[in-house]
Amino acid sequence: MELIKPSEVSSKILTLLDESDEKVIIVSPYCKFSKWYKLTRKIKELKNRNISIEFYIRDGSDNINSRKEVEKINIDPILIKDLHCKIYLNEKYGIVSSMNLLLSSEINSLEIAYKTETDVEYNELLNFHTRYISLNKVNSKEHNTVKIPNGMDWKDFVCYEIGDQSGRNAYHKFYRGEINIKTSINNYYIGIFNNGEDFLQISGILSYKELEYAKGFHQRLEEESGSIIEFEEGEDNHYSFIFGIMPKLKSNRIYNIDSSELDDIASYIINFI
Repeated sequence: MELIKPSEVSSKILTLLDESDEKVIIVSPYCKFSKWYKLTRKIKELKNRNISIEFYIRDGSDNINSRKEVEKINIDPILIKDLHCKIYLNEKYGIVSSMNLLLSSEINSLEIAYKTETDVEYNELLNFHTRYISLNKVNSKEHNTVKIPNGMDWKDFVCYEIGDQSGRNAYHKFYRGEINIKTSINNYYIGIFNNGEDFLQISGILSYKELEYAKGFHQRLEEESGSIIEFEEGEDNHYSFIFGIMPKLKSNRIYNIDSSELDDIASYIINFI
């Protein structure tokens, strides 16, 4: 192992990203790098080169900001319970470090790191990643399923959770047989329809930037909820539409949802919005 001096830790991690040809594995429990422009540019370059990226962070409600940081760069973070180690790998070598991907660490912290020098060292690190990290990812569907408190109206709960997670006030009202949920910048309509079977549909209006962001994460939402996500792109700078469909419901009216489906439907709406 080669010792990396404190002043060189972040630059060596960036070099590892540069020197990848096939894959990058990032294990950083905590992240705050939206203004660390050199790092975000390197990750964007990886995506442009079609390099496979696995990005692991610590699971927990107290670490939601790290998740948002990774999602901002259009990567789905992989959640690991009790994660504390920091590892950076490409297909050639790896770095073990004390450093999280925090801009504050880059600027202020005293960090240490070691770089693998042999195939044996690299394979040991890769095996550690496989055995102790990648095999212990949190089941994201369970993680993202909410529980509505007893006695609380589910629509009020949905709006509260949307506001808590996004920082945007949200409120609801009934509108022509559907529920209209408004945030400070978006408008969504939610209803249950029948086309041979009952299904829930959410529709919303998106700006171009929001549409591009949503496209980066619709696959995860489809996998977690068993739903279908569709887009209708506006032309000539017109707004675009996003549609989410959750099929095969017992419920047949949005204002009379079967109690066995309330938590799943509420979770879907919160995650979608």
